[in-house]
Amino acid sequence: MTYNKDKFKISYFYLIGLFYSGQGYSLGSLVLLFPIYMLNELDASSRSEAVTIAAIMVIPWYVKFLFGLITDNFPMLGMRRKPYLLIATISSLIGWSTIYLHDEISLLFVFSGFMISLGSALGDTVMDGQTIEITPERFAGRLQGINWGSRGLGLGAAGYVSSNIVDMYSWGTFFLIVGSVGVVITLLAMLLPEYNIQNKVVSDEISLLFKLKLILMDIKDILSKADPLLKINYFLFSGFSLSIVLQITLIMETEFGYSFREIGTTALIYAIGSFLGSILNGVITDRNDNLIRYSVLNVAYSISIIYGITFVYVRSEILELIFFFMLGIFGGAFEAYQLKIIQKESKEPYESTIFAIFTGISNIGQFAMGGILLVYIADFFQIPLLMSMQLLLITLLISYFFIYKFKFSKEIVN
Repeated sequence: MTYNKDKFKISYFYLIGLFYSGQGYSLGSLVLLFPIYMLNELDASSRSEAVTIAAIMVIPWYVKFLFGLITDNFPMLGMRRKPYLLIATISSLIGWSTIYLHDEISLLFVFSGFMISLGSALGDTVMDGQTIEITPERFAGRLQGINWGSRGLGLGAAGYVSSNIVDMYSWGTFFLIVGSVGVVITLLAMLLPEYNIQNKVVSDEISLLFKLKLILMDIKDILSKADPLLKINYFLFSGFSLSIVLQITLIMETEFGYSFREIGTTALIYAIGSFLGSILNGVITDRNDNLIRYSVLNVAYSISIIYGITFVYVRSEILELIFFFMLGIFGGAFEAYQLKIIQKESKEPYESTIFAIFTGISNIGQFAMGGILLVYIADFFQIPLLMSMQLLLITLLISYFFIYKFKFSKEIVN
């Protein structure tokens, strides 16, 4: 299909938002509720073990650049996006239809979770590239605000709807519904237009290995032009700073003693905050993006993290809801800003690949580093997660240093 950015329609944002909210619901159910499922229904011995297994299941999210490399450069049936969305759908279907067949934590159980993550990571990579290449740059902040805000709403639905499904029906019903949502939204994403691939990829007349070599050299050249190490470190530590998302339901159940219904309601409050923060940040930074605004965002997010210490000593239902709402607003805004930076770094003709490289680095920081380390520190030192969570203040400061070096310091000079 012939398409250019001048043909972009605002209505596409609704379809994009629908996809990311459904994806957030599917992925959120895997990341937020699987540790609880493993602790309560299977034989996980501790929070550390459950979180570690969940982090292993989402390995495809760490290597998204491989999916970007394939979808950007190796079209199927003359298309770079839609055939891979179909493959993602099949992978998700396999994972969700087999995950409930296991009555203990085993390699087959992990494999089922891996297939779920493979489908969602591949679908996410395809959509990231597709939405970047069809959306005009003037809507960059808005696009990433909608992406993360909608995903945040999906995460909230995973907490609210899914926890109530488990409470009222069963884990089996939960897996059936969540799997169905994941499959349907990936198929709906095929309704978006696809950018014309002509002259976008290396010629098919050369050998596969030589073609791959040329592509990798081209990507390396693009990435090496402007402070690659600074950017890699920024995305790693900013991702680490967002790992609180993985701890939320564990904090609610193991430290606050919430029931499934209470977890659901509180997760929804968090998700609404995340949605609002993402959208508002996208609109604001599209109009005026500067160091002062980014500094205020970092301070506000830091305050919301520090606020969590309150509940080590004092319990208040109203204050707890305010805490999770604040985390949602400023965490969502922080994530949306990070994604906006990644989008601006994702140059043609390798939008998916470069976007996936940087989001993959962020995911490593969020899931593999922060997601596991905070729980291990809490369990090892016998302290609340709300205390170990304060480590995020350090990673926020580190990420601030790196983005200042490669972005704001140059803007100030100019």
